Amino acid sequence: MSYPETPQRRTAVTLSDIKDKVKKTTYTVLPDGKTTICQLHMENGYTINGHSACVDPANYNQALGEQYSFEDAIKQAWPLEGYLLSEEIFKRGPVIKFYSMGDMSTCAMQDDLMLGGTRFVVAMRDGCSFEGFISPNFNGGRVTAMEIIANVNRQILEGAEE
Repeated sequence: MSYPETPQRRTAVTLSDIKDKVKKTTYTVLPDGKTTICQLHMENGYTINGHSACVDPANYNQALGEQYSFEDAIKQAWPLEGYLLSEEIFKRGPVIKFYSMGDMSTCAMQDDLMLGGTRFVVAMRDGCSFEGFISPNFNGGRVTAMEIIANVNRQILEGAEE
């Protein structure tokens, strides 16, 4: 059985993410002859400013002034992009992981004669563990690994709805 591919969702901000959102970059040298301002015009219309300066105008180098002011503007963009990504992740809602039989590491089962079912404790390969109770079924009362996984996934869904 094949399942549809889940689209990849960003969980981190990268330098290329920031640079991809820059629509235009402009540089301005202030009249003092030693300060460069870089303006990043972002795709959403927002402008981020960076600056650089040297002590003596005689030491001013336009290429270095542009490089350092651009780096400063990019530095200003990181927390803004981090906030936007955090908001995006928040609006997506919780990530719900479901397990398959291959995810089980160990499983212990014990019949509960008083309640007429089977109690289980299962440890998953990722370190999570679950406990549960399964009522008798129609296959002679034997609990299958698939039923345990279904119970675990139901517990996860019920926990996500709270």
